[in-house]
Amino acid sequence: MRQTRLKYATRTIIAVLTGVTVLMSVLRALIISS
Repeated sequence: MRQTRLKYATRTIIAVLTGVTVLMSVLRALIISS
């Protein structure tokens, strides 16, 4: 059980990190274009 939970946690962390980086790049693009 612990291993599956750990896998899920790492996957969620990776997804959150990618989402944050994408949001940051989008915000930068909007700031540059404006």
